[in-house]
Amino acid sequence: MDVFKAIKTRRTIRKFKSKDVSSEPLMMMIDAARWAPSAANKQPWEFIVVNDRDDRRRIAELYVNGYLREAEELPKSEYADRVDDPIQFKEKIEKMKDALRAQLEVAPIHIIVCADPAKSESYEIDTAAAIQNMLLAAHALGLGTAWIDLSNTILGKFFDKQALKNLLGIPNEVELMAIIPVGYPDFIPPSPPRRIMKDIIHRGMY
Repeated sequence: MDVFKAIKTRRTIRKFKSKDVSSEPLMMMIDAARWAPSAANKQPWEFIVVNDRDDRRRIAELYVNGYLREAEELPKSEYADRVDDPIQFKEKIEKMKDALRAQLEVAPIHIIVCADPAKSESYEIDTAAAIQNMLLAAHALGLGTAWIDLSNTILGKFFDKQALKNLLGIPNEVELMAIIPVGYPDFIPPSPPRRIMKDIIHRGMY
C-alpha cells in the first residue's frame, strides 16, 4: 500500500474479528517500528507480544478498571477540570465498560509497548514514532489496531501499571507506553474530520 494512502486510510479499530493473526505480519509490524527515528539512534523501545487468552483477559480487566477508577476518582483529583460533568462521565464509562472489555478480549494479539528511560531522554517521542510506524504497517497488511496510550493520557494516570508489569515481568525501571490491540477489523469507522491546510500552514512566521 502506498504510504500516503496508508496514512489517510488508517483508522482506530475498536471491534475485531476473533480470527488469529500469524507471526509473519506481527514481525513485519515490529520491524517497521524499529526503523523509526530516535534521538542519537538510541532506540529505547521494547515490545511484548501477548497472545495468551488468559493474559489478554487480565489486561482487558485492567483496562476497564482503569476507566472505572478514572470515573470514580477524577472529580476529586488534580484532573477534575478535564470533564464538564463528572456524574455524566461516570455514567458514560459504566455504559461503555463491556465494549471496552471486548476491545481487548476479542483482539487476538496485544502488543505492549515499553521504553527504557535510561537509554534516551526523549524516549516518549522516540517510542511514539515507533508506534506510528507499527500502526501504519499493520494497516498496510490488512490488520486493525488501536493506540491505547498509557504514558500521557488521563487513563494512564489511573491505570494500574504495576499490575501489568507484574503480569508480564516488566522491570520497574522500564516505562509502560501503550497497549496496541491487533487483529482483523470487524468494523472500520468513517474518516474523522481534519483541519484544513490553510489553517495549519504558516509561511515565514506564525
